[in-house]
This record gives sequence, structure tokens and C-alpha cells, in this order.
Amino acid sequence: MIYLKLFRLEIKQFFRSPQFSKNLVMKILTVFGMFYIAFILISLSIALFYGAKAAGNSPLTLFSRFFIYFWAVDLIVRYFIQQMPTQNVKPFLSLNISKLTLVKYTIFKTFTSFFNWIYLLFLLPFALLCLINGFSAINLIEWLLGVIAILWFNNFLNIILNGKTSVVISTAIVVVGLAAAEYFKIFSLLNFSENIFEKLYSVHGAFLVPVALAFALSYVAYRLIYNTFYLDEGLQTKKAVGKTQNLGFLNRYGAIGTFLNNDIRLILRNKYAKQMLYFSVFFIFYGFFFSRYLQNEQYFSMVFAGIFITGGFQILFGQRIPAWDSSYYQLIMTQNISYKNYLKSKWWLMVIATAASAVICVFYGFIFTWKMYWIILGMTVYNIGVNSFLVLLQGVFNKSYIDLNSKMKTFGERNSFNMYSWILGLVMLGLPLIIFFVVKLLVSDIFAIFTLAILGTFGFLLREKLFDAIVKLYKKEKYSTIAAFRRTE
Repeated sequence: MIYLKLFRLEIKQFFRSPQFSKNLVMKILTVFGMFYIAFILISLSIALFYGAKAAGNSPLTLFSRFFIYFWAVDLIVRYFIQQMPTQNVKPFLSLNISKLTLVKYTIFKTFTSFFNWIYLLFLLPFALLCLINGFSAINLIEWLLGVIAILWFNNFLNIILNGKTSVVISTAIVVVGLAAAEYFKIFSLLNFSENIFEKLYSVHGAFLVPVALAFALSYVAYRLIYNTFYLDEGLQTKKAVGKTQNLGFLNRYGAIGTFLNNDIRLILRNKYAKQMLYFSVFFIFYGFFFSRYLQNEQYFSMVFAGIFITGGFQILFGQRIPAWDSSYYQLIMTQNISYKNYLKSKWWLMVIATAASAVICVFYGFIFTWKMYWIILGMTVYNIGVNSFLVLLQGVFNKSYIDLNSKMKTFGERNSFNMYSWILGLVMLGLPLIIFFVVKLLVSDIFAIFTLAILGTFGFLLREKLFDAIVKLYKKEKYSTIAAFRRTE
């Protein structure tokens, strides 16, 4: 069967890739990570069921109450991470295989995505616990089919929205707005979610509505792929009104200003870089997920949130240095350019974005408490003076080519992480938490935040020494990086 042959070729491509043996350790770690995620999901399903029972609530009612948030988060995460499977299949268009067959195979391949089966590790144990505790088997099957259909609906919606970042951003803003309305008791989105999704269990045949919607959207996705499934798709020159950004004033700051000018234009002109910028804006509102801890003054959680609230851009942009310039990195290395100035320009861009985020986050003080905002300010200084240099260190080991002309996802390119990146990432997250915890036990939480700010200040003042050490590492990895960026496949 042609579909099985195509699938076998995909498997051979995976194992025969020149990167397979090199990144075998990371693939093994990824497998362990998947087992860990599976354990977490199964544990959450058990915790949700017995937690709801202990609180005197129906587990299905509680699940339905919060399901709309899960739906929205699933859609947004899919958009930024889940890759479209068309690029690996397009080369078969030059063979004696019908276009219709390839498009059908592409639709089928989306069902093998990590996002389309991982949630079953939560749903199946949860449904089994409900069945054991007296829930109707027929109703549970209908409920399970309805929930799966809703998540498959997201799968096809992601295909349709691919490349339409403004639509996804608008959806996210609407959901955040409704969540804010829920928080301030203007409108109860949770009650609305409970009334809608609980009917998948209580009303016979209600599951047919999301099933029908999923099938309808699958046909729309199928037609969209079919109409754009050509080898030369994307090669045509598109006529558009030329746009320029008047950033010439940056050039007065010498080489650093020139590099800053180029980086800002790169972000404003490329879809992939723009996705990174949009996603970093979401991190500014990350603190809302931890706001409940403020009632019990559990500021340890807010320190963790503070790393992302003002450091979102820093993390997303910084760990891809120097991969942003991978398409012309060889040319840069042949020029009489100071590597230190090159890295400084990237660093200053992260510093400016981090400081701007801190200014925007002043609304946390008005909405919640000013103590929360002082935590955010303390983590801002720490991000600038410590984590920014750890992010630059991550870039030393990032040799993943970035094609700015492709429709990559923000987190979806292959080999974007490696063991060193993971270790440094753990240090970025764990070190401030450990420092805060220890100092809080010895003195107080306010002094712990002050300590983190002091460390950030020292890092900023010693930046020249830190740059010298980091530049040596970049130069040491220079030729291996150049060799890695030659591989564009």
C-alpha cells in the first residue's frame, strides 16, 4: 500500500539522517522526557479525579469547567510548535504518485503528531476512574469521543491558521480578556465552559456536534493543502509595497549600533522572528497564572514567574544566537568584525527588551500588590546581569541552522536544543530559586529579592570580563559552527 511505503520512507529518513548519530544522546533524553510527561499526565488525571471527589465535586464537572482554557492553550501551543508535514512529502510530487494520494497522506500524517495522542494519557485513566466509580459506560464513551474530536478540531484549525499569526494573537487576546473578566467577576467563562462541555456526557448524541465540526474542518484543511501543494509553492516573487524602518540613528553608536540596526530589522521583517517576538509578549502576562499564590504570600512561585515575565524575549532570542545569522555567518566571519561587538549588540537588544518589559509590568502593582512588582524588578536586574550571559553561553552550543524564509515554528526547528542548552537552562531557572530559598530561610523574602538584584548588578558591572570569557568560547567553536551552518537540510 502506497501509504505504508511513504511511512516507511519517513522512518528511514529519520534513522539515516546525518544528525541522528550525533544527537543520539539527545534523542535518548527526549524519550526519557516523554516518559516523564506521560507520568505527569497520568498523575494529573488521578489527582483531578480524587481531588474533585475530596472537594465534593463531580470530576467530570470540574474537568468541563476548565476545559475551555485547555482548548485555548492547546491551540496556541500547536500553532507555535507543531510542524506542518508537507515539506517532507513535496519531493514525491516529481514521482509517479498522484497529488491526491500525497495530500491524503499528509492529512493522515498529522494524526501521528505528538499533540494528537499525548492527551490520551490523561483522558483514558481519567475515564477509567470514572467508569470504576459508577459513571455510565455509554455516556463516558460519548464524552471521550467528543473531547477527542474537539482536540482534533484544533489539529485541523492549526493547519488552516498556519502563517496567520495575527488571527492566533487575536484569539489569545480574547481568551486573556475573558480570563480577566472571570478574575474580576464581570463574566464567568468557567460557568459557560461547564455548561457546554458537560453536555458531552449528560446529553446523548451531543458528541456528534464536535465530531461533525472536526470532519468539516478536516475537509477545509484538505482543500487548503491540495490547492497549495506544488513544488514551486513559495518560490514565486510576491509583489508588495516596500517598507523601510528608519533606524539610522543607531549607526551613531558605531559597530554595536549597526548590528543592533540589523537585528531589529531582522525581527520586523521575518515571520519566524516575528513569531518569537509575539510569543515573548505572552510571557509578560505569565504572572497571572501565579496570582493565587499571592494570597498566602508564597513569593517563591513569583520568583520563578519573574524569570519569564521580563526574560521572555531574552530566552527566545538569546538562545538562537548566532543562528539568527546562520545564512550569512560565513560571510560575517570573513570580515574585520569584532566578535565582542557582535555579541554586545545582541546583549544590548536583550537588555533593552528586558527593561521595557519591566516598565510594562507596572500594572502588576496596581492589580495585585506592589510587593509583587518589586519581585519583578528584582528579577529584571537578575535577568540583565546574570541570565543574559547564561543565554549567550547557550548560543555557543546552538548550531541549528535557521532558514528565515521558511515557515518554521517558534520552537519547532530540528536540533534547536542540546545537552549543554538543557544544563544551562536548568541553571537559569534553578539558581535564582535556590538563592531565594536559602536567603529567605536565613533572613527574609525581601532580602532574598534584594540579594538577586545585587547579583544582577554585579554581573552588569563586570560585563566586560564576562564578555571576554564568552568570546573565547565562541571563537573556540567558530569553525564547527561554520561547518554546522553549511547544512541547510
